[in-house]
Amino acid sequence: MSAHLPALIAFVEYSLAPEHRLPAAYQDAMDAIAWARDQAAADSAVAVDPWLEELADFSKVFLMGISAGLRLLDQDVRSMKIVGLIMNQPFLGGVRRTGSELKYYNDRVIPLHGADLFWVLPHGADRAHEYSNPLSDGCR
Repeated sequence: MSAHLPALIAFVEYSLAPEHRLPAAYQDAMDAIAWARDQAAADSAVAVDPWLEELADFSKVFLMGISAGLRLLDQDVRSMKIVGLIMNQPFLGGVRRTGSELKYYNDRVIPLHGADLFWVLPHGADRAHEYSNPLSDGCR
């Protein structure tokens, strides 16, 4: 992607389940965003990466998450101007089944019971939890 865009791209590999249950992956993402925020706020007298100081424009930041990879929570990113969020195949849901979940209940590639195995929420949480359902009442 970066070969075709006038952009710098950072890819974060976050901790994966089942070894690391949520919110470990979210914390990894937050650490990466905090690093970028600190780079944007730094000046040459501080520990800014020289190539970022020369090439990065922190007034035009997009955040992109693939599947479960994007949750901003309450991160302070005032030193960057986030101009957009790109959610690529977000893995979200609630207790009530969505139309696509019901439509692909018996899908040959990933049937509903297979998709349910992807949920590795904190112990005791169900799909009403804010990690899987960011539009729930508890997240507003």
